[in-house]
Amino acid sequence: MHALVLALFFAFQAPELKQPPRYSAELEAVRQQADAALDPTGGNPIEARQHIQRLLKEAPENPQTHFLLGRMLVQHGEYEEAHRAMERALELGLDGNDRIEAQNWRDSLQRQMAAFDEAQSAMSEQLRKDPNDLEAHKALALFAYRKRDLAAARTHAARVTELRPDDGDGHALLGAILLDLGDEDGAREQARQARAIGDSNQVQSLEARLQSLSQKRLFVAVPLGLVAVLVLGLGGYWMSRRRNRRASSAGAA
Repeated sequence: MHALVLALFFAFQAPELKQPPRYSAELEAVRQQADAALDPTGGNPIEARQHIQRLLKEAPENPQTHFLLGRMLVQHGEYEEAHRAMERALELGLDGNDRIEAQNWRDSLQRQMAAFDEAQSAMSEQLRKDPNDLEAHKALALFAYRKRDLAAARTHAARVTELRPDDGDGHALLGAILLDLGDEDGAREQARQARAIGDSNQVQSLEARLQSLSQKRLFVAVPLGLVAVLVLGLGGYWMSRRRNRRASSAGAA
């Protein structure tokens, strides 16, 4: 009986778990608008940035703010920043189903970044063997662009256009990089050359960015089309290299 009384006493004395801060009614409406704007099928990326910018300014300690930020950065292909945002949301006490989703995103992003690092090492090795390897230059340009190493990205992308002048996506990639470097004239020239070669998602993405230069941006986002090229193109290239390596090893054995 004495032990039960002590247990109850200490239970009532235990500190109350701190709950994550809540949004005001006004900011909750902003959160809902940001969530809707992040819908990959019918959302509005520009509106999402505007809403999330406000939440970062007015409610930086709310875990939902960083969860929304992480989701937006995932859509932009900025995986390192997205991973940090998900980690921050979890640290601040994100709960419920959103916590499970954030944990899944964090783990998935960790695997994705590890795969990118492995593929980048393979491309660098390939380029050492063949300095004119087109796919290696394109891959390394995209890797550098994703990491915001714009100087390296420009070097590799320019080499892509030299090795294959009729590659419209190569010109679009170089144009996007030049635009981020502040060379609007150079970007427009690359867009012109890309358009003359043909239409593609990458060409449209660059043209859309050029048309919206007057609009403010919270983040410089890697165009979604280029991220798709990176993921899909490198996936096939990397798997092909692995199969060739295994075949060579088997032959040597």
